[in-house]
Amino acid sequence: MKAIVLLFLLLFNLNLIGQSNKSDTISSAEFPRYKWLPKVEIFTSNILLNRFDLYILKAEWADVNPASWYNNIKSGFSTDGDKFGTNFFGHPLNGSYYFNAARSSGYSYWASIPHSLAGSLMWEFFGETEPASEIDINTTTYGGIYIGEIVHRLSRYLMRDHKSRKNKFLRTATATILDPMTQFNGWLHKDIRDSLRSSNQEKFPIFSLLSIGGTLLIRSEEFGNVHPKAHVNYSLFYGDLFRDKKKFKPFDTFLLRTWLDIDFHPDAERRFLVNIASSAPLWRKIVARHNVFTISQHYDYLNNDIFKIGSLALTADYSLKRQYDNFSFIGSANLGFILFGSSSSEVVQILNELSPLEFVRDYVYGRGVIFKVQSVLNSNNAGRLTLSYSNWRINIVKDASGKEASAIFQLMYYYPIADKIDLGFELFQYRRDAAYPEISQLENITKRYFEIKYLASIRF
Repeated sequence: MKAIVLLFLLLFNLNLIGQSNKSDTISSAEFPRYKWLPKVEIFTSNILLNRFDLYILKAEWADVNPASWYNNIKSGFSTDGDKFGTNFFGHPLNGSYYFNAARSSGYSYWASIPHSLAGSLMWEFFGETEPASEIDINTTTYGGIYIGEIVHRLSRYLMRDHKSRKNKFLRTATATILDPMTQFNGWLHKDIRDSLRSSNQEKFPIFSLLSIGGTLLIRSEEFGNVHPKAHVNYSLFYGDLFRDKKKFKPFDTFLLRTWLDIDFHPDAERRFLVNIASSAPLWRKIVARHNVFTISQHYDYLNNDIFKIGSLALTADYSLKRQYDNFSFIGSANLGFILFGSSSSEVVQILNELSPLEFVRDYVYGRGVIFKVQSVLNSNNAGRLTLSYSNWRINIVKDASGKEASAIFQLMYYYPIADKIDLGFELFQYRRDAAYPEISQLENITKRYFEIKYLASIRF
């Protein structure tokens, strides 16, 4: 949890220490690929981590040998009981190190993907005595690719034109925490370091919004005691989807939104509740002026005291932009597949009662379908209105046979009161419908939650 909170703080601090002008730039590395460097780094880091777990942490599961390797290969993939935050944030973060070992060595986005998978497979089969986890393979690979490219681009944004910009130490420290592999390889090789610090790179605009306020419960069905909370929301918009650019690369534009709820109630089980919702196009086709088709990757990590949703998805999208005299409109629709997803569920309580061994996870997982719609209506005088609807439908087959359908509707309105400063509110509604036909108590589940957030924001 401390790592998640730290990442949140680093992200919403990004523009303050990273900005130099409106045409800040980041690009892929421009140097010969070090073909064997990432292989050596991934292999070495896994060995060192295993030895650290065994000798320093005294973890029995790290005492690997040829016999455990054989057993793991023979038994194949199983499951694990790690916490939601470990599996859907910790493992993706670790996978980003594998990915960026290659990305920072001059590999393209696509060529870096196998390194994330290879690093995860090596660890699952040869780094632990426990059977390989299908959860870890999916979240480390898919999530590692996504987080890896995000932090790679943000670290390059922080380091570009390094000699002529202020806050050198703070920018370097933040870039190192976000993407340690890129900084490490920059220390090893001068051409990588020069590429990171160069000002001769492709231009990508960045826009940020930081909001601070609180939450007020309106309606809660069967969720127990839910307390009012302090709320911090940071959104980052990278690139321009509608820019007429001949060659579009994956993550040339992306949206990253993360929010932190802080529960001060003395009975709160967790003080800091972190949520992340992000999407990035991998492919783009401009079909007409301000009309775009894309194939996008999504990463959703929603972890709070009401529900848990984890989603690694791939969607086909249609987006449009319209500019009028007094206002502008941007909208998009996304439909696709959840490559790997999870949901909190009371079915785990039933499994605990039925199983002779303790069922340690508080969530179930599977694959399914995702649908999202977003729109933004912006007026210089009247403010900004944002509507968002997200729906995740996951087929559960591993722990119990059933379906989980979660939906979130958000309406946000901000009114400008000064230059780059707004006051606003957000209506947040969550609904969950689930069904487990083989379990009589859980044949039909419906839960709802509704809250309002009051916010003050600043635009960067």
